[in-house]
Amino acid sequence: MSVAPKRLFLILVAALLATAAAPVPAGAVQAPSASEAHLLSLINDARQRAGKVALQWDGRLADIAQYRSDDMARNSYFAHPPMDEMGRLLASKGIAWYRWGETIALNSAATAHASAENTFSQWRNSSAHWNMLMDVDFNYVAFGVARATDGRYYWTGLLLKGPDRTPPQASIVDAKQGSVRDGKRSVTVAWAGREVPLSVLTSGLRDFRVQRKVGTGDWVAVTDWTTATSRSFELAVGKTYRFRVRARDNAGNRSTWSAAITVNP
Repeated sequence: MSVAPKRLFLILVAALLATAAAPVPAGAVQAPSASEAHLLSLINDARQRAGKVALQWDGRLADIAQYRSDDMARNSYFAHPPMDEMGRLLASKGIAWYRWGETIALNSAATAHASAENTFSQWRNSSAHWNMLMDVDFNYVAFGVARATDGRYYWTGLLLKGPDRTPPQASIVDAKQGSVRDGKRSVTVAWAGREVPLSVLTSGLRDFRVQRKVGTGDWVAVTDWTTATSRSFELAVGKTYRFRVRARDNAGNRSTWSAAITVNP
């Protein structure tokens, strides 16, 4: 524990690191609050300035971080949980992990946004906290914040090294029209994708699936999962076609369907 004079805050860190848990299904994703997103942005900006890959938000961790902050604020204590308790919390959310760490902070501020900035400064000025937050062997993070009845803010940051669960991205990049023959025009549709890079364990882009809609009809698959990035079609002149694509990575994560491109042969 470290106490700074003339400032109402406490900081505490423990390198609560452990290894090995069997992979289990992923849970639902909880988006960060405005103050949590601000703290994430401050930390990731600092990581990127240091040449490190940004941490990705994991909403399953957010549930645990929020529980930890709520519990400290409600019961007026400031401490890390036993390692076996954190292991049970991770297991309860179905989280596969190889390594984890927790950082906590306590401070006073007028707003949660200001408290997030105080927390960033506290962690930045503590080598133990900062080394953990800058560690390239973590790829996911989440925060939880709770305000106690005395007005002080309790923060928990939970970091994880775990399997890639971040969806890739995909887009239709071109639809090049060729010549017309027997009332049909040759159109070559091209697409592309990218993996969101993780600090560690990025699984890599695997393949794509393309769908087509004719007029106001239903979306229909025109490819199975494929590693190809283009395909030529013979499309009837005078009709309206739309194409969209999604990507899949080697961990099985799938992107949302891309924005559609419209083709009028």
